[in-house]
Amino acid sequence: MPKEVELIPRGDRGFVSFGAPIETDAPSAPQVLSDGRVSMSAHISIEDAKELRRRLKAFIERAEEKGFDPYDGDGN
Repeated sequence: MPKEVELIPRGDRGFVSFGAPIETDAPSAPQVLSDGRVSMSAHISIEDAKELRRRLKAFIERAEEKGFDPYDGDGN
């Protein structure tokens, strides 16, 4: 069974973080291609991507449990 995501209180307004920040490799330096477009990529491991997915799932489930509806104007 996967471990639960740790909710970390942030300030006194009820905001929480879903776990500590995920450390990733730095993005590569931007490169200007011959056609003028800019190429840049961030680096994230499969393990970090799975952890991010787990935290996003926890966020979505918590929001749904609390009845959050982003379309009602005030989030309730």
